Amino acid sequence: MLRMGLERVERDVLDIFGELAEDAVQGFARAFAYTHVEFEGAPAPTPHHEVSVLRALAWRGALKDTQRLGALLHHDEPEVRRNAWLALSFIGAQGNFQWRDVFKGAMKDEPGLRRVALRTFAWSRQKWLLGELRRVVDGQASGRPEALELLAILGASEDAPRIREAVADKSLGPERFLLVGRLGNPALVELLLQAMESKDAMAAACAATAFRTLTGVLVESGQFVELDDGQIPIPDAALARARWREMERGFEKLTRLCHGVDVQRGLPSEALSLFDLPSVADGRLRDFFHGRWEGGPAMLEAFPFRG
Repeated sequence: MLRMGLERVERDVLDIFGELAEDAVQGFARAFAYTHVEFEGAPAPTPHHEVSVLRALAWRGALKDTQRLGALLHHDEPEVRRNAWLALSFIGAQGNFQWRDVFKGAMKDEPGLRRVALRTFAWSRQKWLLGELRRVVDGQASGRPEALELLAILGASEDAPRIREAVADKSLGPERFLLVGRLGNPALVELLLQAMESKDAMAAACAATAFRTLTGVLVESGQFVELDDGQIPIPDAALARARWREMERGFEKLTRLCHGVDVQRGLPSEALSLFDLPSVADGRLRDFFHGRWEGGPAMLEAFPFRG
């Protein structure tokens, strides 16, 4: 409806938006971002409405003042804080927000919001971020799992020992093996092979997922195990080891692979046809952070996907 460009329709939609319950505003905000509705004066009876409008403006690149977003980062409602972080991610490196001032507070927030906040710091190209991530990881500080995830995406070969240590830490859960896939360092593949050979079904499944992310090789056995969360696929560990034995010599000098492709200097132009969408999203974030790509999170959220 909004794409029709009819003033009456836009006015009616804005009126409806102002009357929505707090938990129903996000869909409208996304629609505002994708269209050209003039909504700077849109009704914002609650902080949820306000941050949704600010997020849509930021998505368009039309938000000029970040001061209010900075205040909303401290709101009592987690969803308001989350959307404030997302809005700031769209501003990215172009904004004049005082990023360093809010880092410590962000690391004290709940895990899901820490993850969003850390990615927002990456989208703003804060060059001190890698050092802070390493400090959090090395110091076993609050936010270590989220810091490890982003460090695996953004980091370098020097971070392989940190990821190796994290994989050995069972308190991080079976998802810790996914870190190896995100880092993409071939030197850590043996950790995945050993996990696929273990009796821990969840660890084996996560290791197989990481193995595919790194090598592009699917090693399903066709067998499943029943757990409380449902059926978990069991990888063919022998196949994985055999395939890796065939591949590893060609990767000896490489430090980052994605689906078997060398991406240490950035994703190739045909990334969308080579990789799955999560791998493209991680790679684009990494390339943006290191100055190799000039897109941004709005491009990754666009439909159709233009990453």
